[in-house]
Amino acid sequence: LPNILRASGLRTNRHGFRGPELSLQKHSQVIRIAFLGASTTVANHGLPFSYPEHFGYWLNQWLHANNYPLQVEVINAGREAMNSEDIAAIFEEEVLPLAPDYVIYYECANDILVSPELLDSDGRFAGYPRQELFPATWVQFSSLAKVINDFYRFRIAPVRTEWRRSNGKLMFPNGMDENAPDIDRRDLPGRLPIVLDRLRHISALSEKSGVRFLMSSFVWLNGSEPEIVSDKTHYLEILSLVNQRFWPVSPPDIRPLVDFQNRVFQRFAASKYLDFMDIAGTFPRDPNLFEDAIHFTAEGVRVQAWVALAQFLPRFKRDLERGFVPHRRLPAMKVNAAPSTTVQ
Repeated sequence: LPNILRASGLRTNRHGFRGPELSLQKHSQVIRIAFLGASTTVANHGLPFSYPEHFGYWLNQWLHANNYPLQVEVINAGREAMNSEDIAAIFEEEVLPLAPDYVIYYECANDILVSPELLDSDGRFAGYPRQELFPATWVQFSSLAKVINDFYRFRIAPVRTEWRRSNGKLMFPNGMDENAPDIDRRDLPGRLPIVLDRLRHISALSEKSGVRFLMSSFVWLNGSEPEIVSDKTHYLEILSLVNQRFWPVSPPDIRPLVDFQNRVFQRFAASKYLDFMDIAGTFPRDPNLFEDAIHFTAEGVRVQAWVALAQFLPRFKRDLERGFVPHRRLPAMKVNAAPSTTVQ
């Protein structure tokens, strides 16, 4: 909702986006950069800033230091649980009317899917075991239930999870080159064909509107990082999300699947002559920067922004040297600002 302050700490502007206010009128010296994604873009509501906000602040500092008479405004269009179809709709209906000059896509977690066809598991495909012993309401109102539940989560559930895991190995479709995927194949793993269709839609709209569209690789921890292997209890939240999303694929097989997705994104970008930002290839795989397998701590969000800016800046400098001029197109959509509200 627009103009709200949620109990979680999220404050939205008149357009319903996290971050600074945006006017419908756009000054001739303003560059707007939109960030498309889901929870890893909007960030934990309790954190003071999301990565687009850090990114915009630092880029404005760079512009000032280099005497450019320009100012950057960021549009954080990320929302929790959005998949590629949702993101494409948000871009078309809510972001494009605000005349962005650049759009950066960072997401893949909510589209990832492990199906039985991806596993050579001799017919076994056990469901993911429950990680909670009691209902959430019991834990919320009973200290004893919480103690027992936490003991189960930290001591019993991880052992039970590994016991139920099948012995299957990751297996890509027949004839598929894992290192050079054919992005036109309709049997790409998971929902990748649907994701690519939506990316093509975003790319076509961007080209038609004169928006520079940049693709990013996506950062996943897979649970086989040395720190996690040596202290699984300390990083239970990371292992929990990894198992939920990739079950029953084992951690050593998860990294090839995630890397495959990022190669698909890179090849898509090359096919459309788009700039590709390899954030996953640069971001340090330090579990202490993560809240779980994909979401970052406050410091992790700062690193995410710094890595993204380092990847973006050479492209941005190239455009400035070529005489880039920000859009001044007025929005095609009428937006009525709502009064400020606090939502519980």
